[in-house]
Amino acid sequence: MIKNIIYHILRVFISVVFLYSAYSKLYPAEPFELFVFSHGIFDWFNSTIIVRLLVAIELFIGVLLLINIYTKRILQLTILLFVAFTMYLLYIMFFAQEITDCMCFGDKFELTPLESIFKNVLFIGISIYLLIINKPFKLKYNKIILLFSIIITLALPFVLSPPDGFINTEYKNKITNRKIDSDVIGNFYHNNEQLSLKEGKAIVCFFSTGCKFCKMAAQKISISIKKENKDYPIYYVFYGNEINMQQFWDESKSIKFPYKVIPTEVFFSYSGSSLPSIMFIENEEIINHVGYRAIDDKMISNFFNN
Repeated sequence: MIKNIIYHILRVFISVVFLYSAYSKLYPAEPFELFVFSHGIFDWFNSTIIVRLLVAIELFIGVLLLINIYTKRILQLTILLFVAFTMYLLYIMFFAQEITDCMCFGDKFELTPLESIFKNVLFIGISIYLLIINKPFKLKYNKIILLFSIIITLALPFVLSPPDGFINTEYKNKITNRKIDSDVIGNFYHNNEQLSLKEGKAIVCFFSTGCKFCKMAAQKISISIKKENKDYPIYYVFYGNEINMQQFWDESKSIKFPYKVIPTEVFFSYSGSSLPSIMFIENEEIINHVGYRAIDDKMISNFFNN
């Protein structure tokens, strides 16, 4: 009797952990998308797909453990998943030491790779124990429930949080200027070099130092540039003063591109009302104008190479 109670308590506990892990990776999805993208294995679009497939797997395991059907197979899958995560975390510890948060629970709270390894070892032990005393429910429509669980858990992440490529990412922020006047914006100074927007192609990003999506856009752009390994002309424009600039660089994990701070009224006359406001310009003409969701590595590469 006590063994049964312990079994069901631990089973529900593991189930809730998986369900919460899936939820935290999906709401919001952006931090985990950037984390996957930062590894340089997938492009931005495929990174968003991988995130939702991982969420779907966690949802599937969580739901099946909660329902307590096909529990032996699900626990075996659970152990394999924890082992795979642990091997990945060991790789991070030895070869990617700059990663200090494994993003196991999205941005809800941080776990270092070492802390997450201890968590995984604990859960592997619990899962093995549950596997030994496996006591699944015998429901009449197990196969139908399994089929519906697969369909629903696979579809749910894509329905609740569609990847950028699945939805219309047209930027709705209206701007009054269709041209950047480099005389008004002024020159940029970087490594003792004076840089101008008068000629050629450039990406000009209008950011606020306190804007969450501005920081994520800066991180996405930086990862894209590192993958290309090219010195594209990227410029950041801020308004106000430089008090919070260092915090912006630290939190965005951005390359320190040439930047400048301009008066607020001039800034918003170009950026419009919504930030971030990212402009693709050629010879001062605004060719394209996008926000955080629309910009990706392929857009940047195509702009500069075509």
